[in-house]
Amino acid sequence: MGCGWFGLPLALSLKEKGYDVLGTKRTKEGADSIQSLGIPCRVFDISSRPENGQADEIFNADVVLINVPLGRKNFKPELFFQNIISVFTQCKQSKVRQVIFISTTSVYGSIKGTVTEETPTEPDTSSGETHSQIENYLLTEMKEQGLVMRFAGLVGGRRHPATFLSGRTGITNGLDCVNLIHRDDCISAIEAIISKGMTSSVMHLSSLQHPTRDAFYTWAAQGMKLPLPEFNKEGGNGKCIDATQTLNELGISLKYPSPYDMPLPEPS
Repeated sequence: MGCGWFGLPLALSLKEKGYDVLGTKRTKEGADSIQSLGIPCRVFDISSRPENGQADEIFNADVVLINVPLGRKNFKPELFFQNIISVFTQCKQSKVRQVIFISTTSVYGSIKGTVTEETPTEPDTSSGETHSQIENYLLTEMKEQGLVMRFAGLVGGRRHPATFLSGRTGITNGLDCVNLIHRDDCISAIEAIISKGMTSSVMHLSSLQHPTRDAFYTWAAQGMKLPLPEFNKEGGNGKCIDATQTLNELGISLKYPSPYDMPLPEPS
């Protein structure tokens, strides 16, 4: 559910491995573009009721993966929460065996030091708070079906955080560590979760190595031939996501264990 930057490559990978996959997009144009790539896709918007019985087809699945962006411009926390809960309810009323909710490590807020899967959440943004509430609902009301996967900063394709930091000055906390994960490793993790039928868990994913923001983003901007960012030399006590437990439970190794291993987008 949400066949975009992450959902589409995941769908294509699952199809290659023999799974029957159905994607969703909010518009007919979006659904048609996915279908042209060989992935059946239906129009489905979490904010409105599905038409012509499409919900029956969408929720007639063994696994539902919810990867719906909250939207930054017109984000309404209460509405987003209720819309996702509505999706959960439809899963609960159907024969779905496994509901995977893609969340974010922003639920940890400004916690300092090493963060494990057992670290209590302390969201300090509206997005983090909303994701935390959704997680709690899923793991309380649908524990036997639900699994939460929190991704750190996402990298892959043309997406790289260095592009947003390029040329900026006075960036704070330059000595804090970087928490990034590549899309390919996210796909491997979700495929392992599906193949093992895992539920009733909270997992998170980040690279195993954590260079400083100053060192890494300066290096990345140089490699991408972008104006260099300028960080202050403060910090060093931010959060550092340790995904060792998740990787052990899934039985996988990261393709990109260090942010320096992740391919940089070609200069525009």
